Amino acid sequence: MSLMAFPLKKTKRFASKLGIVLAGILVVGFLVWASFSIKSVRERWESTFETGETAGRNTIYSNALDMFLEKPILGWGPVTHRAELGSRLGLPFRDTHNLYLYILTETGILGGIPFFIGLWLCLQSAWKARDGFQGSCPLPWLLVCSSTI
Repeated sequence: MSLMAFPLKKTKRFASKLGIVLAGILVVGFLVWASFSIKSVRERWESTFETGETAGRNTIYSNALDMFLEKPILGWGPVTHRAELGSRLGLPFRDTHNLYLYILTETGILGGIPFFIGLWLCLQSAWKARDGFQGSCPLPWLLVCSSTI
């Protein structure tokens, strides 16, 4: 996802944009080669493609969404949301594996609004930074950091 932000760099030269795209293709190619060279990673990819196995994330996401809908305003609280999700999945604790669901189940809309406003402001600043000396670097950093937990 974040690699797709690099071609958004403002440049007037076609050669610069083409170089960025080719570098991105090389990086993706290397990552694909590396992931298939490691046996455990390759087996996980094969399992995902063959059987649709997502390590239970579909169940985690649907339960986390149900939790958010049960307490949308204040959420479940800092520790309670992980314990509640775990109890719904038959475990002591479980993480949502998704930053946005984590914020919404923990703090609800009241905590989510400041977070998402801050994220929006960071996105705007990263978009404007394309004109500066940093180029398109802040945008991929933001995309990677905001999509993982």
